[in-house]
Amino acid sequence: MGPHVRITARITWKRVNILAKKYKSMDRYHLAICTLAIFLLGAWIVGLGDGSTGENLGENIVDWSDIFRGYRTYLDNSISPAMTSGTSMAPALRTGDTVLWVKVPFENLTVGDIIIYRHTATAGENRGQTFIVIHRVINVIEDGVFTKGDNMASPDAYKVTPGDFMGLVRGVLFTSSKSWGR
Repeated sequence: MGPHVRITARITWKRVNILAKKYKSMDRYHLAICTLAIFLLGAWIVGLGDGSTGENLGENIVDWSDIFRGYRTYLDNSISPAMTSGTSMAPALRTGDTVLWVKVPFENLTVGDIIIYRHTATAGENRGQTFIVIHRVINVIEDGVFTKGDNMASPDAYKVTPGDFMGLVRGVLFTSSKSWGR
């Protein structure tokens, strides 16, 4: 059982690229998916070597396609990081946390999504300055969305339009020490 695990775990990007050159008709994405499928099949076969029937294998994975969607996002290099600052999204996000966001169609946004967008201040001492804002969608209308920071008493006084929208937050790396034990 041990040697099989070591062999399948040694699949590296170097080997994937070597295979990609050998099989030129297959792009990097499809080759990686095939490699992942072979790895999962190998893990399943090794798992059956312990005498089980395999009926409980993968019971903790709700939707296997989520694995492949995440892998596609990784291969497409469409995950972008952004460092947070401020307290408007506390306790969900704190200064120093890194959010991982992806570009998605603006029309796919729903209430509850956390988005990242550009906002140009129209009043006060910051008038004319553009900021990157990470807030939660609280209302979706035909030509935009309204947002609010989780730690704010009232919603933002402006509408986020498709031109301001950068992407949808998909994950958080809690890098601030205050984030531990929330």
